[in-house]
Amino acid sequence: MRLLPGRANTQLLIEENRDGVPIFRTGDLVITPVSGKPLIVKARNGSLKPGTHLILGALDGDALSALEDSDTLTLSYRREAFQLTGVNLKGALAAAQTCEDDLLRDWGVDPAELRLIATPAKALYDPADWQTGGDYPTKELNAGRAGSVVIKLDLAATGGVASCTVVVSSGVEAFDKRSCAMAVKRAKFAPARLADGKPVPSLVFLNIRWNIET
Repeated sequence: MRLLPGRANTQLLIEENRDGVPIFRTGDLVITPVSGKPLIVKARNGSLKPGTHLILGALDGDALSALEDSDTLTLSYRREAFQLTGVNLKGALAAAQTCEDDLLRDWGVDPAELRLIATPAKALYDPADWQTGGDYPTKELNAGRAGSVVIKLDLAATGGVASCTVVVSSGVEAFDKRSCAMAVKRAKFAPARLADGKPVPSLVFLNIRWNIET
């Protein structure tokens, strides 16, 4: 699992050592705890590099909370299913909080100030919809190149995007620049709020993936 600060969009990545399809396809990943209702996660499967097959989905904070007390999880995707036993998700999340705080400091963010926010900013529509087929850089599209970028959005108290910074580069300049350009132009958020309901400036971290889908 890859935890982005704030855990509004935690990535679940399953990687197998076998050849995968280099073009991503979409489907439903079903996560079933020992007790409780199954969770259905929109996921993509395919391959970013030779010799591996990936299933990639995203979990929000409520989904993580629903899973953290279960020590066994069954994951089903298309016709495949497997079980994870001895899971200590609650312990993993607690340890991840320490790592997250260190990461935030490296990125120039005070974790204590971020935790004062009672209601995080929320995207008014799915960030995946920010991307269109025409956004893919032509050179990278023709080369079949894929990549992943983590961006930090500084939001005003209105929820509008004030600025965008790449905090984890894809290694491809075109992907980095296009990710921020899309976010600044198209992202719309309901503002973050303190416990008393007052809207305040805030930060949002997003992982933008560039891959070719069918």
